[in-house]
Amino acid sequence: MAEVFISYSRRDEEFVRRLNSALQERGEKTWVDWKEILPTSEWLKEILAGIEGANAFIFVLTPDSVASDPCAQEIAHAVANNKRLIPLVHRDVTAKSVHAALAERNWIFFRDDDDFDTSLEILIKALQLDIAWVHAHTRLLTRAVEWENSHRDPSLTLSGNDLHHAELWLAQAGADKDVRPTSQQTEFILTSRRVANRRYRRLVSAGLIALGLILLLTLVTWQQRRTARLYEASDISEKALLGLGDNDVQAAEVYLAKALTLDDRLETRERLIEARARVAPIVRTITPASAGKGVVALSPNGKRFAALVQGSRIVCWDVATGHQLPGFRGDATALAFDQEGTRLAGGDALGHVWVWDTANGVRRPLAGRSKGVLCLTFSRDGSILAAGSMDHSITLWDARAGIFLRSLLGSPDPDRVRCLAFSPDGKRLAAGHWDHSVRVWDIERGIQILSLRKHEDAVTSIAFSPGGDTLAAGGMDNRIWLWDAHTGSALRPLNGQQGTVESLAFSPDGKRLASGGDDHKVRIWDLELGQDNFNLHGHQGSVLVVAFSAGGENIASGGEDGIERSWNLADIGKRAELLTLRGHDAAVSAVAPFDGDSSLASGSFDGAIRLWDLRRHTDRPLPGHTREVLSLDVSSDGKLLASGGKDNRILLWDLKLGKSLPAIPVQGHVRSVAFSPDCSLLASGDDEGMIRIWKVEQNREPLFVPV
Repeated sequence: MAEVFISYSRRDEEFVRRLNSALQERGEKTWVDWKEILPTSEWLKEILAGIEGANAFIFVLTPDSVASDPCAQEIAHAVANNKRLIPLVHRDVTAKSVHAALAERNWIFFRDDDDFDTSLEILIKALQLDIAWVHAHTRLLTRAVEWENSHRDPSLTLSGNDLHHAELWLAQAGADKDVRPTSQQTEFILTSRRVANRRYRRLVSAGLIALGLILLLTLVTWQQRRTARLYEASDISEKALLGLGDNDVQAAEVYLAKALTLDDRLETRERLIEARARVAPIVRTITPASAGKGVVALSPNGKRFAALVQGSRIVCWDVATGHQLPGFRGDATALAFDQEGTRLAGGDALGHVWVWDTANGVRRPLAGRSKGVLCLTFSRDGSILAAGSMDHSITLWDARAGIFLRSLLGSPDPDRVRCLAFSPDGKRLAAGHWDHSVRVWDIERGIQILSLRKHEDAVTSIAFSPGGDTLAAGGMDNRIWLWDAHTGSALRPLNGQQGTVESLAFSPDGKRLASGGDDHKVRIWDLELGQDNFNLHGHQGSVLVVAFSAGGENIASGGEDGIERSWNLADIGKRAELLTLRGHDAAVSAVAPFDGDSSLASGSFDGAIRLWDLRRHTDRPLPGHTREVLSLDVSSDGKLLASGGKDNRILLWDLKLGKSLPAIPVQGHVRSVAFSPDCSLLASGDDEGMIRIWKVEQNREPLFVPV
């Protein structure tokens, strides 16, 4: 019996033969129609039987297969039999042209420029996921077809353990299953039960039958709930594996943690440790007081961040300390720092360009105008400022003297300038244009020396490598191209970006490239492997600027949300999970270590407080709250524990005896509690907006209640 049916167009036979061989080498059984069989009734029966006997239906998406009538018949029969559908993209197609059942599923890409082995691993994982369910589906479909073709012969119905397992299988069917029971399978199982019941009634009395049915229903319900949890965990784990495969490790970490609460497996725990080891922690976030306008700038060394905020104010921060520098009122369509972040250039829609000294606050306009500034950049030594404009030209100034130098206009006349970057030695200037081109200029001679074309849409970001030998360009076609900056030869594309590439930056050693874009992520690319190693999350809009620190251990980014975030890349791999404590039945809302960090108190939405011995991995519950626990604190001498919750009470506990002292009633949910350093006072904050101070050793009278 075939495990995998492959549907394809004859034009893609060479690719399918390679795919078929790779699957068979991995132990997968396949059914592929290689022969040029005439479309007769016998041929159709053979094809349909192959689909019915397969556990999974692979459809190779190409313009020819989408338009093929035989392929359409095959997918229709697979859908009618609720087969597990796995679409593979070999040649690009539009979503509208694809069968609805395939369009709504995740596609696996096997295009010529995709890595075949990486895609094969994703396919193998997809085939092996939930394989027990798929095997059962195939087995029951075969039995149901045989029963139907034999005029529903009762002797061919299920009985005994076969029927029992089939009913459990049917009970486990949910909306989360890729492969759903067919109406024929459902009717076959229900008919089998009716036949079995008639046989059963001949053997036992009505009372025993009733008892048996009750026991069966109880078992089915229990098994259904248990199996539903296992399948839910499996489904969540699948999403996590896809996240790991896409280097979306933060999402994978969340999914794996959820899967562990449903099914505590060693494999899931190991995957969680792997995900946590690959997450780069956020070091600092700078958020303006008002929402951003999508005009931001980072100094190339990542030390300064500037943003245009609502109210037409330009504000600047020191990234390392988060300290805000004095700003000023003004509007801008583009901002750019020099290398050290000591000067900020800005330009507006009217073509005015200025340079602001961030140290003394002096802002100086530059002579001459550009017509609608779209982008700005300083040379590495800060001597030249370049502006790209709406009139297709590039204007150069002496950035220190404020003197206009020259205008550059390529030939043939290019479209608007979208992005600019100086080479490290300041002798060349690269420009990305809306006409899909990248043009490189010799600054000293004022002539265009290269015109590069590979992008299929506007070029939106550009960067030189630290040595000036490589040029990276990203565009609205979701691709990044690497070029030899001297010869103009295309080196390779970097595929995988989802959305427009808005920003690029090389690491100081030139081995990695950071990119930001419309997918709200910062991607870190390994240039030797030609793939992104991991993604950084946190922005709520497009990532417009990225920059590495001088040592390459940190990376900063700014987005259209007006927010700057900094990550510590050096800490990747240092977040392995040491210990997981389980015991609460709901979310953990508060934790407090004590006893030299060898013990831990935890509070939860399940209303319970637990004391954990971290050396012995044991815990002791402290019952007392009647609703969710919201806050905990342990006194500095380790003798008392205070807790507050939604039951409008503060509880004090003697940790040595494990007993609670009289409760303190409060008006409102107790959101926070804290002991004074000498343990004589306790502060609490509640939903009434009150901060109350209590004497711990006396009756429960507040010393003061500030309004």
